[in-house]
Amino acid sequence: MIRSPDGELGSSVCDAYVAHHDIPTTLMAMSGIEPPSALDGKNAWAWATGEEPQTRGYATCIFYPWLWCRDGEYAYMTDIDGTEERLYDVRSDPGQKVDIAGENGDVCGMMKERLWGEMGGDPPRYEIMRDGHEWYEYPDVYDPTTDASRRLLEKRKM
Repeated sequence: MIRSPDGELGSSVCDAYVAHHDIPTTLMAMSGIEPPSALDGKNAWAWATGEEPQTRGYATCIFYPWLWCRDGEYAYMTDIDGTEERLYDVRSDPGQKVDIAGENGDVCGMMKERLWGEMGGDPPRYEIMRDGHEWYEYPDVYDPTTDASRRLLEKRKM
């Protein structure tokens, strides 16, 4: 959510796929500051105002060890090794309760290809465990029994 200081376009809705890396670029543009070329975010305010057409057909994200991709039809998740996959039809299952990955390998492949393309290859590997912080002790808060979580916990014990 973005609100301009003068309330311009208050209560407007923009259906663009916006990510956290767009925020600095957007705020700089709204402030009249030219963003440095190293920032890869887009000016989402230009999409909201209609100044520029929204150019993203999907969004991607990493929440280690999970990678995520969503478009107007599907939400897809996989671990960094690409061995565990989850796929949801967001049109018929907006709450993303029914995993349909098993019967939709072609869609999973397309979404995975998008993710790996965005990263320019294999995903980065991070050491995210921190002693004394329970939240970090279970990499997958929703399901600490997944293979991805077990591998991270085993690595931690080494």
